[in-house]
Amino acid sequence: FSITIVAAMVLSVLVAMILTPALCATLLKPLKKGEHHGQKGFFAWFNQMFNRNAERYEKGVAKILHRSLRWIVIYVLLLGGMVFL
Repeated sequence: FSITIVAAMVLSVLVAMILTPALCATLLKPLKKGEHHGQKGFFAWFNQMFNRNAERYEKGVAKILHRSLRWIVIYVLLLGGMVFL
């Protein structure tokens, strides 16, 4: 049974690393500079929300990297708390 699980995991990794990026490349076409998609409705809203959240994530990561020592201490404290429990 464990061989089946391992084989499924290996196949999953291969699909994720090889097939998925290739399929995404066929769907995602780069825009030329200054060119915009004329999307409306749900897709325009989705792209706007996605871009907004991506910017928030980037700002959050920049803040964490700027204060990395503080976050390392917090991580070690959380790790110690989990070991204690």
